[in-house]
Amino acid sequence: MSYDDPWDFSDSGSSDLYEDSRAEWEEDSEEAQSSSEQRSSEQLYGSHSNSSGGDEDEDMAFEENRSRTTDETMTETDDISVDQSDIRSGSELESMVSFQRFSVVGRGRKHGGRGGGDANSMTTFSRVPTSQRSQSPEVETVVVDEDIARELIKEEYGRTVSNYSDLYFLPLDEEERDRLRKQHEMFIAVMGGKYPPMMGSVLASTVPGEKAVLDLGAGSGCWIKDVARDFPLCEAVAVDLVPLSDHDDLPPNVRTEVDDINYGLTHFHNCFDVVHVRLLAMGIRNYREMVHDITHVLRPGGLVEYFQSDLHAYDENMERVEVDMNRIGAPWWPIWLAYMTASVRARGIDTTVGEKTEEWVRETGEYETVVSNDVWLPVVPGPDPLHDEFVCENMRVDIMSFLRSTRPMILDSGVPENLVDVLEDNTIRELNESNTAQYIKVLKVFLRK
Repeated sequence: MSYDDPWDFSDSGSSDLYEDSRAEWEEDSEEAQSSSEQRSSEQLYGSHSNSSGGDEDEDMAFEENRSRTTDETMTETDDISVDQSDIRSGSELESMVSFQRFSVVGRGRKHGGRGGGDANSMTTFSRVPTSQRSQSPEVETVVVDEDIARELIKEEYGRTVSNYSDLYFLPLDEEERDRLRKQHEMFIAVMGGKYPPMMGSVLASTVPGEKAVLDLGAGSGCWIKDVARDFPLCEAVAVDLVPLSDHDDLPPNVRTEVDDINYGLTHFHNCFDVVHVRLLAMGIRNYREMVHDITHVLRPGGLVEYFQSDLHAYDENMERVEVDMNRIGAPWWPIWLAYMTASVRARGIDTTVGEKTEEWVRETGEYETVVSNDVWLPVVPGPDPLHDEFVCENMRVDIMSFLRSTRPMILDSGVPENLVDVLEDNTIRELNESNTAQYIKVLKVFLRK
């Protein structure tokens, strides 16, 4: 795999632009690093440490990854050195705003686990002081008007993001929802169905509202709307940082709530028969704590499904690609993913949860059935693809859209824009032109309580 050298700054103006940008990046990162040293790991990762390795082990593993090379087939760009330490620590990103808790109700039946009365076609929310957020309290419900709706979002780097989460920085706009809709259809094709086994028996009932389903981080709402239509007697609740956008298309048994899951799920304890968690790690401060909390959300006999990437790139042999972020060159997708993961970690998020989820659910001791398997998704399908053309093409489109979605987060971590441009342009070129297979791995776990 070879490309023209994007780092050929033969034009003196371009060279000056790069050097000026790099100098500014280094200056900013030094200030951020000094600030970061004053923060404890408890502030970054929550009060509960991970059961497997902890923060210190994770940092050591990350340092080891940095010392390895991306691939034997490096381009001429190998001579360009980029210091990973220049990326901001993320401490400046923490607690910039006094965040408030929202709990939003859309149309649907009243939910037994939380007050608010019978829902109607209006979207409503509830607010409590930030000082109470760890208590996950019952809250008063009010109507969401246009002013409140505007408070939920803000514009950053040309995309709409959450104004009430200090962690999640992926967009919440229509472009992102469209990506998630297409991704949902691709996942159905990959997994051969919409739902995990046993879901039909878990939701079997002839009593309206007797069974309840919770979708945490509902995104586009495609999964929870499918559930509501396929199981019309159940109550379906979608939780996200903004309400589901297409209210006119919501089945009557769907309610949408706006909430930051990091505040806790105590108000949902013993209220749901099914809980769905898909690709949520990039917005969760303490994923292990959430896993244990979900155990209490489930009623006896309930079912939970986790679907989470490990945020690593894999080569044609399905071996992990170890990235040296001191050098820039092909393969480009692993480099982009490494920068993205570093920016996620800088926001205080554990990026190893995809590798630990099964361990954490087993340690609860609450599940009689635990089934897990790895799902391999093609970034570049290669000459002998694992999946059909529909999956491969939709995955390619999804990754290219994902580059645009994660670009603001990488920029916000302090990476120079011209470097981000180089990474993005070459990754897109690789996706379109390479014939060397690359994959990402997603862990799928479903459990019966």
